[in-house]
Amino acid sequence: MDTILEFIDLGSLVEKFAENKVNPSDVLTLTDEEFGVLGVHRIWDRARLRSKCRKSVQENLCASPVVQRIRQMQSGRKRNKSAAVETNTKPDVLSLCWV
Repeated sequence: MDTILEFIDLGSLVEKFAENKVNPSDVLTLTDEEFGVLGVHRIWDRARLRSKCRKSVQENLCASPVVQRIRQMQSGRKRNKSAAVETNTKPDVLSLCWV
């Protein structure tokens, strides 16, 4: 979290975020009031913080050994299917990890 705050020029808030044990995934669910308590008052700062935290959470998810294993298993399944068309169009969390 420290790195993200420093990157978007909110390094002065590192201590406040640490005191409240706020991590990148928490930032994605904070209300405007909670941002205010943490010292993030400008809308632009909130938007940049949410964006950077979203990217961080996504990168961590995609780097997870569990996700890597699921990707391997799914790619193996796709190769084993002859010409079958997948009917499941429901998006899932893992789809964020495919480029």
